[in-house]
Parts: sequence; C-alpha cells; structure tokens
Amino acid sequence: MVEISFTMVVQILNFCLLLWLLNKFLYGPLLDYIDRRSEGVSLDLSEAKRLKKEAAEIIKQQEIELQRVKKESQTIVRDAHKRAEKEHNEIIASAEKESHKIIKTGKETVKIEFINAAASLKNSVADIAVDIAQKVIEKEVKMKDHKKLVEEALEKFETWN
Repeated sequence: MVEISFTMVVQILNFCLLLWLLNKFLYGPLLDYIDRRSEGVSLDLSEAKRLKKEAAEIIKQQEIELQRVKKESQTIVRDAHKRAEKEHNEIIASAEKESHKIIKTGKETVKIEFINAAASLKNSVADIAVDIAQKVIEKEVKMKDHKKLVEEALEKFETWN
C-alpha cells in the first residue's frame, strides 16, 4: 500500500498551491488576453468585411460614373466632329463663292480688255485704212478702188474678231 507521509502531504499542498498560483497569475490573465485578442480579431474581421462591402459599392459607383463619363466624352467628340465638318463645309462653300466671284471679275476684266483692244485695233485699222487711202489717192486710184480697199480692210478686221 501507499504510505502517506508528511512530506507527501506537503508536496500535494505545494502542488495545489502551485496550481492555484498558476491559475490566478498565469492562466487567468493569459485566458483573458486570449479572449480580448479573439474579440479584437472578430471585430477587425467584421470591420474588414464592412470595408470590403463599402469598397465594392464604391467601385460599382465609380464604374457607373466612368460609363457615364465615357458616354459624355463620346457625345462631346461627336459634336466636335459635327461642328468641324460644318465649319469645313462652310469654308469650302465660302472659298467656292469667292473663287466664282474672282472668276466672274476676271472674265469681266478680260471682256473689257478685249473690247478696249478691239476698239484700239479698229482705230489702228482705221488709221491704216486712212494711210492706204492716202497712198491710193496719191497714185490717183479711182474712188471705186479706194472704197473697195477700205471695205476689204474692214472685212479682214471683222474676221479677226
């Protein structure tokens, strides 16, 4: 059998005292720390989930805003292209109008110059005809010959026009 001795009782009391001291000063605070830490982790996890959810909502809103901005920018670009095309067409129309005006003015100038040249040429032909007439008269050509020469000179001039 087992003999219970005083030493054994003291050892059992020492062991019980050690267990009580460990429980009071080590296991109790350690378990409290672990419980607080566990609660902190749980709170952090729930906060992280909430933040993740908020971030997902913000991302969704940002994507919607991005789509709206893309559509708006496409509209702005389309409108700018339309305005540019309109201005392009207006510039071309204005240039064509101006070119027609310049051509018309040029034609009128050429026509006036042609008329002036023709008048000058007629005067020159008339002067030449007078010179021819003087020469013919000097040679004592008959009046019929003189008229014939003048008419021929005028006919030649008119065929040049």
